[in-house]
Amino acid sequence: MRRDEVDAVIGQLLAVPGTIHSLLEAVPDEVLAMAPAPGEWSILQVVAHLLHADASAFRDRVRSIAGGADRLSSYDPTLDISVDGPARPVLHELLDRLAVSRTESAELLRSLDPDLLERVASHPDGSFRAADFVEEWVYHDADHLQQILEVVKVHQLGRVGPDMRTALERMAEG
Repeated sequence: MRRDEVDAVIGQLLAVPGTIHSLLEAVPDEVLAMAPAPGEWSILQVVAHLLHADASAFRDRVRSIAGGADRLSSYDPTLDISVDGPARPVLHELLDRLAVSRTESAELLRSLDPDLLERVASHPDGSFRAADFVEEWVYHDADHLQQILEVVKVHQLGRVGPDMRTALERMAEG
């Protein structure tokens, strides 16, 4: 992985907390805590997951592989997604913590020689380079940003009239 590629990832990682903040600033509080369907995560749970995954699924793994570890354990994505309290303050606290976490992640990525990102460790799902986790980090963010947008879409779909709902559902099909 080249230094310019690492720098591009850093830019994307640092942008996410502000992007989420901007996207959700006008979203009603009840939507932040709403699970779009049984068993799915609320927006607050998604943001809590992003915060936890930053350290455990990404930063620790990249540091570990770059440091010479040859084996990684699995990561449970449902850890630490519990949220409690009024939605808006919880969101702001999570995003503030995510911004700090992203700064720490950027410092780590800047400090590593890009050659160290080519080191490989085994994992229950295969063998991965540290660079694979760096690249997946951006993919992971995009996946969860899409999940947040789906919650917003579900909420908005419930607010339109039946003809508009039918039209929107038809457009979504294809």
